[in-house]
Amino acid sequence: MTSNSEVFESAVGRLATAFGHEREHVLADEHARYRLYLEAYRQSPDLRKSAVDAIAMEPDRAMQQSTVGLLLDEAATRSASDRDLARWWATWPETIRRIDYLRRREAEWEVVLRLACGGDLNLSEVSESSDWLQRKLSAQGRRDVAEFLSENGRTRRIRNLASARLTGDL
Repeated sequence: MTSNSEVFESAVGRLATAFGHEREHVLADEHARYRLYLEAYRQSPDLRKSAVDAIAMEPDRAMQQSTVGLLLDEAATRSASDRDLARWWATWPETIRRIDYLRRREAEWEVVLRLACGGDLNLSEVSESSDWLQRKLSAQGRRDVAEFLSENGRTRRIRNLASARLTGDL
């Protein structure tokens, strides 16, 4: 029977070989794995699933979340709608999609995209959202969102950013 560690090492080894990296170095260095995952995901559609599988098995949870978080941010900026992002997110394994931080960030990106496409403003959703989402929405440019956040933003920075958006100082 093959252990999870052996499966992980084999997956990372295949990616390392495909991109001309030394297998042992990549296995020993989480920063090298981070760069390898990004390189494989971004540059090789043929190896994208292998990269996703390796990321899902990554033992360094902080680095795993950082990798997926960056790829999520990139996918969101390329997405034309919240539905596009939801389709992209659905391609990730359930073990990744269940991670609280990543699940929240993906849901927040869906709010950004929905509002950018003219979707309805849900004031309770915005008021209960993270500082990150409130800052993102303050800078987005929708007048109704900026008006709400200029008065109800969680932090002074958010309220000032929303106010500046309203007065055209951005």
